[in-house]
Amino acid sequence: MKIKASSKKFLESLQPILGIVPQRTPYNVLKNHLKIIVKEKKFKAITTDIDNIGITEFPIEVEKEGETVIPVKKLVDFLRKIPESDVDIELKGNKINFNYQQGNFSLPVLPSDEYPEIPEMVTKFEFEISGNLLQRMVDKTAFAINTIGSSSVLTNGILWKIKDKKSEMVGASNHRLALYRAEVDNDADFEVVIPQKILIHISSILSDEKVKIKIGEDRISFEINKGEYTFTSRLINFDFPDYSKIVFDKSKLKFSVDRKLLSDVVSRISIFSDNVSYRTVLNFDNKNNLEVTSSSQDSGEAKEMIQFNRISKGKEEYILPINYHYLQDAMKAVDTDSIVFLLNDVDRAVEVVPESTDSGEELIYVLMPLLT
Repeated sequence: MKIKASSKKFLESLQPILGIVPQRTPYNVLKNHLKIIVKEKKFKAITTDIDNIGITEFPIEVEKEGETVIPVKKLVDFLRKIPESDVDIELKGNKINFNYQQGNFSLPVLPSDEYPEIPEMVTKFEFEISGNLLQRMVDKTAFAINTIGSSSVLTNGILWKIKDKKSEMVGASNHRLALYRAEVDNDADFEVVIPQKILIHISSILSDEKVKIKIGEDRISFEINKGEYTFTSRLINFDFPDYSKIVFDKSKLKFSVDRKLLSDVVSRISIFSDNVSYRTVLNFDNKNNLEVTSSSQDSGEAKEMIQFNRISKGKEEYILPINYHYLQDAMKAVDTDSIVFLLNDVDRAVEVVPESTDSGEELIYVLMPLLT
């Protein structure tokens, strides 16, 4: 194998797939390694942790074709530090040599046949979706899988379904749920559960360009930047809970609060919360005062009061004990200046929603109160 490439292009092409390179795995050939294939004037780099696959492919100046397996960390570290220039890359025996204007370096390689074969995915159907929309869906829901102060019996997957030109993505754990709905311009009809890891990874590199989605029997792939990057992941075989039972059709009480003001208050008061349940109490009184309190035996107690706007009729009071991390996460994900609390009975879930959303978009955060 003998090729020439721009150090900048080489590095830029490798970076998006680095998050898939496994650091802990029983397979030494996978740990911190990439398989590279040079064929038909194209450079292809492949990495996998078995469940997820990342591939980058781009045209390159080829003098001799070939393939091998290389350690990626030192390669990327060195490419980041050398001056931008063309690099001559040549495979010789059990080493791969890199020659650039000011010097050279070499890395040990492994035989390419030791790297596991990447399975071909049999595609059942495919469609395209805006990269910006997919990124927004992931950013608004994926964090809800993470648990703070409690364990989760749910999967580490995110539900995604499209039907009748409406896309819905849901992330959930035992005590919270994030739901994002939006209109789409494709005729796809499916429902799958996708690992959180792959969605968060691709979200960081998406742009306004279309993403081609392919869905197979047990896998899903995302082709990004006109096929320069392809990410494939095993789907999770899991019956996602029926969340329609906890998402309200209507609510008894509806209060709005300045989002930044409440977030700042919670960040201060929660310093006094305990480190197990992270309990903070929101007390909405009948005079439109919202008192935020936290206390623990070790830390003491703190309270602060702000105003809220009562949208619903009446003057009912409401006390909401909640994990403050979950509340803060919901407020960070909302774009509007104010958030709205939709409340029912005290032992029921609470919805936190934006004050308003774009046409065709719906964003709902469901939080379970702490009852003990």
